[in-house]
Amino acid sequence: MRKALWLLAVLSVVGCSSGKKTEQAGATPAATPAATPAAKAPMPGVTAETKPLIEQATALIMKRDFGKAFEQLNAAIKADAKCASAYFMRAGIFADAGQHTRSIADFTTAIELDPKNADFLNSRGFFYLTRQQYPLAVKDFSMAIELNPMHAQACNNRGLANVAQGKFKDAIADFSEALKLGPKNFDAYNNRGFAYFQAGDSEKALVDFDSAIRLNPEYLNAYNNRGLLFFKAEKYAEAAAEFTEAIQRDKMNAKYYRHRREAYVKAGQEDEARLDLAKINWLQELARFNQLATRSPKDASIWVQRANHLVTGDEFETAAKDFKTALKLDPKSAAAHVGLAQMHLKQGHADQALAECELAAKIGGVPEVTSIRGDIYLKMNKLDEAIGAYENAQRFDAKVAEAYLLRSKQRQSKGQAQAADEDFRQAVSLDPSLEGARQ
Repeated sequence: MRKALWLLAVLSVVGCSSGKKTEQAGATPAATPAATPAAKAPMPGVTAETKPLIEQATALIMKRDFGKAFEQLNAAIKADAKCASAYFMRAGIFADAGQHTRSIADFTTAIELDPKNADFLNSRGFFYLTRQQYPLAVKDFSMAIELNPMHAQACNNRGLANVAQGKFKDAIADFSEALKLGPKNFDAYNNRGFAYFQAGDSEKALVDFDSAIRLNPEYLNAYNNRGLLFFKAEKYAEAAAEFTEAIQRDKMNAKYYRHRREAYVKAGQEDEARLDLAKINWLQELARFNQLATRSPKDASIWVQRANHLVTGDEFETAAKDFKTALKLDPKSAAAHVGLAQMHLKQGHADQALAECELAAKIGGVPEVTSIRGDIYLKMNKLDEAIGAYENAQRFDAKVAEAYLLRSKQRQSKGQAQAADEDFRQAVSLDPSLEGARQ
């Protein structure tokens, strides 16, 4: 469960839906019950005394100020111990905080106070589903459907619980009922397609995945599931194309790269498979930096490391934000300025890169500044300055050889034959593969 998913889900019941869908592997749980518009939504158990507290808590949750929202809900419960909505919303806060026992206790109290509320039962059932307590989930979904036979989300969610238990026939019936109630429910089409796929009926599964994508062309799970179906059918080119569609919509999800790589391997596309493996490794390293940043959010060096890694993946916008965070934490971080210089250079912004180098040099302590200056001057075609910087940095590699070769050609065009020959000899001594570059 993503942070605040439960909070947004419970808000939909009291009339403040996020309007977002949840993407998960395989079938897709619909995390939020169908919400009525906020202006007309009922607020179970709310009195004139507790209504402003509930409304304040709702506003605070939307602002992600969960601590103050929790205080408002506690105040509402203190004012009226029978305020079902307050318990229900507080259950969402507990769920997001990982306090599962307290969450279930509050869900249960809300249901006891309002036993005919199908939305409450559906939500508790979904909580059981996420905890892999499938029989309890099915029981709650069934009770919700009994109370409200038009509850499409409860039908869909019961289908998910049945899929999890391998009861594909029952799951298909549940998803079909959800589609009768909501013919445009792309989640239900995807979920039924997944159930058909698991039951071995690939033909019907493909029809449902196609329907889900037709209703929502941005639906990641349906592309992924359609890719898995083609992969099983040994249609590897078609499978790779589906995983590519998913990647285009979520380029930071390693799962889709793994699936596509497997398709490329089966199709004998070794170069493409290698590129995907490199991306998978890059994403794994990014995940490591994400964990470090979460554990030590005030460590500027970690933000610089993550930013530098993002630059290697051409994620410049996010990298720039990380460098900004690092400099906010440590305004004298020369490493952040060096990282920014390298990022600007990679983007082709030589002037900005040079400016960042100057800032890093003023702070000091970063010896590679001189070397980076050489790369910037080379990019600007200021060859004398580039070679001077490389000499000061005592750097001798292919990039330096390139600078000498270019200056050799430049001098040759000006009729400076002796100087041109000397530069060419320097270039070849650093990179022998350039021996025939003047021919």
